[in-house]
Amino acid sequence: MATSNYQTILFVDSEDYPYIDDLQYEQSIAGNVAQLTYVKGVSKVTDQQLENSNVVVIYYGNVLTQEHINKLKHCKGIVAATTGFDHIDVNTASLKSIPVCNIPDYGDEDIADHTMMLLLALVRKLPSVLKDVQKGHYNWHAALGSMRLRDRNLGIIGLGKIGEAVAKRALSFGVRHEAII
Repeated sequence: MATSNYQTILFVDSEDYPYIDDLQYEQSIAGNVAQLTYVKGVSKVTDQQLENSNVVVIYYGNVLTQEHINKLKHCKGIVAATTGFDHIDVNTASLKSIPVCNIPDYGDEDIADHTMMLLLALVRKLPSVLKDVQKGHYNWHAALGSMRLRDRNLGIIGLGKIGEAVAKRALSFGVRHEAII
């Protein structure tokens, strides 16, 4: 049973692509003031787990519906461990005075880095060069026709947080400034 001194945190992980290996890290952060519960998939969450939870942390691939939220008797907050929260019935949570938060900038920098890595791999013909290296030799002909990024145009569709982060990185490679604004 949830009490005011002891917090119960329910982690609802993705059933198909789990993010949490175990709760050791999370427990080390929470210390001895919280009881952590792990469930792989919202379909496996019990009514009792919902009723006793002070906080629900929900990962990608789960939908927290009105039915789930109405069972939250002691909940003080719902955390979407994602960039958005369209998988949570925010209206029902609001009616129950349960704040919902997300992680809006989660992965932006990593995705921009990854985009540049893939771009460089393609323009420098890494896939074909790598095949030869894996066979034990280097054939410089496999890299013929590879390009430099300097003075090239790069089209970016959408200059949100990720697009802007890619554009900034591209500038450092000498990509034409006019082409990425």
